[in-house]
Amino acid sequence: MKKLSTAIVVVLLITLATLASTALKAQEATAKFFIEAANTGNIGTTTESNVDKEAINPNAVRHYEKKFKTATNAKWLTMKDGYTAKFISNDITERVFYNPNGTLAGTLKGYTAEKLPEEIHRIIKGNYNGYAITYVDKAEIMKLPGITVYIAHLQGYSDIKVVRICDGEMDVVFGSAKDATLPKRF
Repeated sequence: MKKLSTAIVVVLLITLATLASTALKAQEATAKFFIEAANTGNIGTTTESNVDKEAINPNAVRHYEKKFKTATNAKWLTMKDGYTAKFISNDITERVFYNPNGTLAGTLKGYTAEKLPEEIHRIIKGNYNGYAITYVDKAEIMKLPGITVYIAHLQGYSDIKVVRICDGEMDVVFGSAKDATLPKRF
């Protein structure tokens, strides 16, 4: 009986470790996806640009119109894996992503440091106090509820960095002294 209980505990621990590893891999893949999007402006493979709403899954259009009432000048794109709408709402550039069934898959918001949550601002300035935060991307994936990834673009006196902040932890995604320009404040 004791061996059976030990075996069950071991199986549960292995299962939990596997689930945690899978969630971490999904989080990393998601972060890479949005880092590419933030750095290049390209998300997925677009097959058409500025598609009429009539060509988009009606579920996506209904959700968009209900959820993003303050949006202006939406540009819809079809992608390999669904649809995206790019628009501006409350001075924030946003992209919303829908799967082919029209279900919300994720969001990407871009804004300046003034709109950055104080907690995230403190994390960045605690490590890079001499750097200017030039732009921030905020990514949320519906399959990973409660997980928000911030991609912050930083500029120092002689270098630039892109850092990722997730769950209170920060890591450098990109750092270079090459082609860096001096920030205006110097």
